[in-house]
Amino acid sequence: MTLTRAAARAPFPTRWRPSAEVAAAERGVRPFGEVGEPSPPPPDSGPLRLR
Repeated sequence: MTLTRAAARAPFPTRWRPSAEVAAAERGVRPFGEVGEPSPPPPDSGPLRLR
């Protein structure tokens, strides 16, 4: 199965983009900062928890 077909079958909206299209889309994009941005803390699990 090709990646395009696999992306089309995904349960969420997505599509496969060729590398040339991705390179064109990110051309000129600047990073958030010199070293990037820190990740936010994880949310409080409250009464829910993973088993």
